[in-house]
Amino acid sequence: MKGFLNLGIYKGCDIRGVYNEELTDAFAFKAARAFQKLLLGKKFVVGGDTRFSTPALKKEIINGFLKSGAKVYDIGNATTPLLYFAVKKLKCDGGIMITASHNAPEYNGFKMCKGIFTIMDSEITELRKYIEENKFEDARGEEEKYNILPEYYDSLKTNLKLPRKLKIVVDFQNSVCAEVNARLFDNPLLETIKINDIPDPYYKKHPPDPSVEEYVAEAKEAVVKNKADMGIVFDGDGDRSVYIDDKGRIVASDKSLALFIKYLFKKEGPGKVIY
Repeated sequence: MKGFLNLGIYKGCDIRGVYNEELTDAFAFKAARAFQKLLLGKKFVVGGDTRFSTPALKKEIINGFLKSGAKVYDIGNATTPLLYFAVKKLKCDGGIMITASHNAPEYNGFKMCKGIFTIMDSEITELRKYIEENKFEDARGEEEKYNILPEYYDSLKTNLKLPRKLKIVVDFQNSVCAEVNARLFDNPLLETIKINDIPDPYYKKHPPDPSVEEYVAEAKEAVVKNKADMGIVFDGDGDRSVYIDDKGRIVASDKSLALFIKYLFKKEGPGKVIY
């Protein structure tokens, strides 16, 4: 059966493959059942990006959890950080984000978290064993559609402090970020120039991968043209971004990370960094 014997879909900390060839709706159902068995969980959050294949896969992920007797919070279209926020806020055992992140549109996948922590290699191996064994106990679960966005926005805005008004360019890469993250920049201290801000399920322009310089060129040009202070380019599920300085130059990831660490150490005090 397609999607069950292809071991290449099992990655280091997620599952990813070509939809309807390597990754099927039937596989999604089994994956949710196996994940519930792995965690012995009772409550889960499910969200997804805006790829064309996400609605069908998401439906079967939810059905798998329900068949296993779990309570499921469906948070709708989501970024991966939003899913983590919901898992913590709703005090759930874990969650599944349906996304292939920066990959081409024919791909999709599942990012799974235990609490707010991504599952790792050993847990992926155990999950695969449960999927292949296909031995599950049936029960009746419960589904609730939950709009977590107002709480998410409130949480982030309370932490946003700007020393002055800024002009920024934000490239949403036609991903789910255009739907979820756009409102984060509606701030009187921000003059925001939004580009690629309509989700495209087929990514006809290009895959949402800001690590490819060609895909960031439009944002770089917009920063220079509009004399903006900086630019931000998101990836397909919002857990990664690239920054552009006021000269239209990409800021290396190690440099931007160093800036964030410096800010957090100043705010929270010295600590350890895991990279």
